[in-house]
Amino acid sequence: MENPWKNLGKENNEYIAECDKYFFNNKYYLNLFKNDYELKLNVMPGPYTGDLLNARVYLLALNPGYDENDVLFTNNYKNKIIDNLLHIFDDYPFMILNPQYKESAGAKWWLNKLSHLINNFGLENVANKVCNIEYFPYHSKKYKHLNLKLPSQEYSFSFVKKAIIENKKIIIMRSEKIWYNAIPELENYENKYVLNSSQNVIISPKNLGIEMIYYFFYDEFYK
Repeated sequence: MENPWKNLGKENNEYIAECDKYFFNNKYYLNLFKNDYELKLNVMPGPYTGDLLNARVYLLALNPGYDENDVLFTNNYKNKIIDNLLHIFDDYPFMILNPQYKESAGAKWWLNKLSHLINNFGLENVANKVCNIEYFPYHSKKYKHLNLKLPSQEYSFSFVKKAIIENKKIIIMRSEKIWYNAIPELENYENKYVLNSSQNVIISPKNLGIEMIYYFFYDEFYK
């Protein structure tokens, strides 16, 4: 499947995949996202991060959140964000974990959620062997689910399906039913786990259990 983000550009101060523009040109569609659910299209989309082909553990979330500093991050690191969308990596494929971004809102969020793994397995190890795929690629303060999928989402879903075929380990951070609806084979997939808390989605022994931490991470990181 062709990467929908390869020609991503800024038009009218918005970053929208070409294949999605039909929906965003529909005012009815956009009017469904109001207040905290408003889509922040002046920030580059974040459908995924990490080495989706070679990662060992896949974290499935809903959509990238929004902080006012995200606009500055987009402006300062646009080329690096594009590299991530095109699967071009440096030493930190999970891009936001690169120490040079540690003061950004996204880095602070992920460093908190992955703190147990980073403390036990090392930052570079986590950045290389863990990846994140968002259900919906565009930023908003809060996520609003509609029974409508954008064409660009199918590209992200294709990596989840490939991970299932290759028997990779998958952790659903939030809203498993939404993911099951999008990818039915995920529901009965044996090599997946749903976090105990969907409110505080930190990857920790409390949220996974000691045995699952070992199974999902220690077993993979030291192969």
